[in-house]
Amino acid sequence: MGRQFIITIAFLLIFLICPEIFAKTHYVSPFYRNVSTYTNWPTAANTIEDVKSVAICWGSVIIVINGIYSPGLFQFIFRI
Repeated sequence: MGRQFIITIAFLLIFLICPEIFAKTHYVSPFYRNVSTYTNWPTAANTIEDVKSVAICWGSVIIVINGIYSPGLFQFIFRI
């Protein structure tokens, strides 16, 4: 087996066995700035839909603070 093949297999095993390495915690709050990646409270998303679009890794966690949430404007305009 070639060295490249062994490195590829090792990377795939690490990725499949330890997805938490790539997972992040994302935050949702109606009171903060809504800056993409949403990885801390000051940059928390304002809608749950925004966080769902960036939380794509296995093991990602979404923390939601108490509040009243409404669907995003984009979703409201284009819903038929």
